[in-house]
Amino acid sequence: MAKPVWRHATNTTLNETGCEFYLTPSGKKVSTSGTINDIILSKSGCDSIIYTINVTIVKIMNTISRDWNTLSSEASTGAYQWLDCKKGYETISGETNKSYTPVGNGEFAVEITDGGCIDTSRCYVFAKTAVNSLESIEVSLKPNPNNGQFIIQSQRFLGDVELSIVNAQGQIVYQSFERDFKVKSIDLQLSAGIYQVQIIGAMGRFTGKLLVE
Repeated sequence: MAKPVWRHATNTTLNETGCEFYLTPSGKKVSTSGTINDIILSKSGCDSIIYTINVTIVKIMNTISRDWNTLSSEASTGAYQWLDCKKGYETISGETNKSYTPVGNGEFAVEITDGGCIDTSRCYVFAKTAVNSLESIEVSLKPNPNNGQFIIQSQRFLGDVELSIVNAQGQIVYQSFERDFKVKSIDLQLSAGIYQVQIIGAMGRFTGKLLVE
């Protein structure tokens, strides 16, 4: 098949930014930064616009990490605004740094603005913790190993806690806020592997190993 001959071609250069992706004038989806070419033809196929497009794709890391009582955005660049999820994502006055130390328990998220793009993290369930370890308190995971169904139980009430299950890649696969915690039944669809069960509360912190078969 012969290539079309464009009698009246117009060359245009564009500099474009896309949030996660960019759609070219012809509708092609671009997910990586770089220089691309695109062509728009007339209905007759004779006239055309030939685009040279310098594309910058902005991908925002919208996850949160925790170091004791401080939450941090994992986005390396951008402007930050911390939000109170329990108040309808209300902005927290003055909290515009990469890290945020809540004054009490709650659920918090961070909005990141970078290169004209905006993204918001999921809500992070937060329970303020002491620096003590809970290892001296008997916290049991039964049965262990298991198939994703198990019970977490403490020998005494631990108050309000943040309960998380983390996979081998460091990703949180389950998280909840428990009031006056002592026992919790878990029923999850988990892939086989090793996980960490983390309990963080005013009385301290516990980390236990969980084996899913």
